[in-house]
Amino acid sequence: MDYVVDLVRRCPHQAPPPIPPTPAVTPAGLLAQVRDTKDLLRSADVQQLVFAVAWADSHPDPHELKPVLGPFRPFPSAEQGGVDHEHGRDCEADCDPLIPAMAWDAPAPFAAALGLSTRAGEAFIRDALTIRHRLPLVW
Repeated sequence: MDYVVDLVRRCPHQAPPPIPPTPAVTPAGLLAQVRDTKDLLRSADVQQLVFAVAWADSHPDPHELKPVLGPFRPFPSAEQGGVDHEHGRDCEADCDPLIPAMAWDAPAPFAAALGLSTRAGEAFIRDALTIRHRLPLVW
């Protein structure tokens, strides 16, 4: 099990260490190890979501527009180029009025720490914020 913990902690660009020889294991014991590994990976994924939300919370957008109570304003259509011309924002990324905006430069270091592109890191953080703010029973 320590081998799996070491693999999870390694950077994605590093080659994994050679797999240590395993003693003779019964099929039931092997399945138990597979379940333990899956549980460890799932808890690491959940922890990454928690870190993403904490990162976004620690990097708020100083120019964030406060949501205005009133009728729901639909997202700009594809004909409008996906841009909220009223506020000059890319709506594909951050026009959901129910999740907080973060500073424009916040996703890059977080994404780099996960070994993702900036765009993928931004999407990951946005997904984590969506789960917390729009799906509180899941969070």
